[in-house]
Amino acid sequence: MEYYKLNEHDAKKVVKYYREYYAEKGICENELYNGIDVVLKQLNEKNINCIVATSKLEQYAIKVLEYFNIDNYFRYVAGSNLEGMLSEKEDIIKHIIGKYKLAKENTIMAGDRKYDIIGAKSNGIDSIGVLYGYGT
Repeated sequence: MEYYKLNEHDAKKVVKYYREYYAEKGICENELYNGIDVVLKQLNEKNINCIVATSKLEQYAIKVLEYFNIDNYFRYVAGSNLEGMLSEKEDIIKHIIGKYKLAKENTIMAGDRKYDIIGAKSNGIDSIGVLYGYGT
């Protein structure tokens, strides 16, 4: 809505078309960032819990992780659902913190978009902005 100046009705139509394409083809068009599988393995070897907090549909996020064979590195995947619940990053992070009773001082959100950083800040946790992905 922000970038293409869409109203809410048109934005919902766009999301519907996007989800149809993504479910059929888009999931397999992702790529792992170079070395991320090694980083995830090292984090797991150090018993650091990794959790996915995504605005994508949760079911799609799980499929992507399975497709790239990295699903075993994540303790939990939290994302939105078809009803639109948990669609805002700050709500997803809040849900995760509550579900796992995470100590905020030991929790970090790593993300590539401003919504990741804003979501972390609004929940009182630290964040790491990365320079790959969709964000800048």
